[in-house]
Amino acid sequence: MTAVTSFAKISVLGAALLAIAACAPVSRPEGVTAADVPPGASRFATETKIEIIETFSDATDKADPAEIENYKAIALSALTGKLAAEKLEIVAANAEAPLKMRLELQIRRWEPITGGGTFVKAIVSNAAGKELFSTQAGEGLHLLANGLDSKIALRSSMERLGGGILDGLKPLRATAS
Repeated sequence: MTAVTSFAKISVLGAALLAIAACAPVSRPEGVTAADVPPGASRFATETKIEIIETFSDATDKADPAEIENYKAIALSALTGKLAAEKLEIVAANAEAPLKMRLELQIRRWEPITGGGTFVKAIVSNAAGKELFSTQAGEGLHLLANGLDSKIALRSSMERLGGGILDGLKPLRATAS
């Protein structure tokens, strides 16, 4: 009986951890209101910063530029798909847009000792530069979940990040309309 009870507790704990992992937490500075978001704001001027980590050091400068562009393309593609469902658009960092988004991507390459994974963060502000909210997501590299492939992990992280962006923007847009 105790083995069954222990298994049930582990299963419930595992399900809870999966539910938490599927969410991207949203952090909002004090004083942010719907008045900080222009009515009908649906475009994000987006700047992307990427960092590639090998073992314990930054390897971004040593990485192949094509690899870096590939990571950026994967990240923006996954995020664009998630945001497009809500009629939100990502545009170039220098484009006119009522909202600005800074994406920070960290890809930790697989190493047997340190593991690997992806960590992504979005900081959203209005055109005046006032931070509205930030959200983050990540995924470790696992043989069963993503075959130790950082590109698959990045795509999953960016989809969760997109959910966090929608969660962060929704209350500001709902009261602004």
